[in-house]
Amino acid sequence: MVGDIVMTRADTFLGWAIRSATRGRGEKRSWVNHVGVIVSGDSLTNAVIVEALHRVEKRHLWGAYAGKETDVAIFRMKDLRDDERAKLSECAERYVGKRYGYAKIGLQWIDSVIGRARGKHTYWFRRLGFIDSMPICSVLVATCFRSIGRSFGVPAEAATPDDIWDWCNDHRRRFEQVLELGPLKAEY
Repeated sequence: MVGDIVMTRADTFLGWAIRSATRGRGEKRSWVNHVGVIVSGDSLTNAVIVEALHRVEKRHLWGAYAGKETDVAIFRMKDLRDDERAKLSECAERYVGKRYGYAKIGLQWIDSVIGRARGKHTYWFRRLGFIDSMPICSVLVATCFRSIGRSFGVPAEAATPDDIWDWCNDHRRRFEQVLELGPLKAEY
């Protein structure tokens, strides 16, 4: 459904590095390393997702992840209205074609190291990274949700896949997990 949050876990070096860098001090394990948002479609097989890869892309979720060695989970905000879903979709589609902000992963890692040392969430170096001009996956999703007055408990520019995962799991009254983290299957 439009507005659903797609979260993935890849067992690659980059996936591991992102999960490691976004895990806070004393925090439980990070389960996901990538997020995107569904912008059209009403079933798993015809859902279209916008996600920040090498560039921000719009592609079919099923074709991108079914049969691949990437685990997928989907969360749905229970109280999203149709007008909010439309605005989320419009926001995400404005990013399509923009280059990925690879340097932001390094800045995120520096903030993570400093944050762990201080024992709290740090968002300092990422402020210097011009996130809007070259988005990373979690900032794209969080920024689009901010456009409808929603958040994941951290500034949109500082959001990580782990922040979004934790927020959705910790707020089950507001979020429904419609697909458990695992290989993509036709049940949705």
